[in-house]
Amino acid sequence: MTGINVSVTAKGMLPPSSCKLTNATTVTCTQPTPAVDIVIFRTYPSAKALYSAYEARVSALAQGPFRSNFGNCTENMTNGEVAWNHDFQHPSMYPMSEFTSGQITDDKAAGRVYCTFDSSNLYLVWTQDDGHVLGELSGGPHVDAYVWWRQVHHSVVMPGSPNMMMAMTGPTSTSSMQTTTSSKSMSGMPSSRSTMK
Repeated sequence: MTGINVSVTAKGMLPPSSCKLTNATTVTCTQPTPAVDIVIFRTYPSAKALYSAYEARVSALAQGPFRSNFGNCTENMTNGEVAWNHDFQHPSMYPMSEFTSGQITDDKAAGRVYCTFDSSNLYLVWTQDDGHVLGELSGGPHVDAYVWWRQVHHSVVMPGSPNMMMAMTGPTSTSSMQTTTSSKSMSGMPSSRSTMK
């Protein structure tokens, strides 16, 4: 987490003081910036376990069966499920089977992302194949929460991996940020809708 906060793309966006190790595989960060209420990072032992957790969490947020490769997650689109790559693109042509089997390569996609918008808050769930990381956040305004995610998730580097993203610069947000409350529950919290800070 400390490496993210000093990276070029996410400098100052994830203060270590906002994060706590919940258990051996989970870090929870509370209000790292005014636009993000909470963000949770979890690691899994395999691609299969990671994508099983991802599909379950997306289904819970969508309140329906998991579906892939629809819509998009951008500053202007807040409902979709697609792949993401380190070229800041969201390709929608790769089937889930390539991810669950671990056969997808980094030049195609580095993980997947799901987003939805409810009660003035953006909810994002994403995977990073390197390190088998599952991330989730809620926050608003949605543009600022999305820009936070875009910058931060490109800077997540697992131990033993070279930090190629440290040398990259990415777009930044110029919009104002404000504190909001969320109405959907986060992973590891009650599944019914609740207010969260």
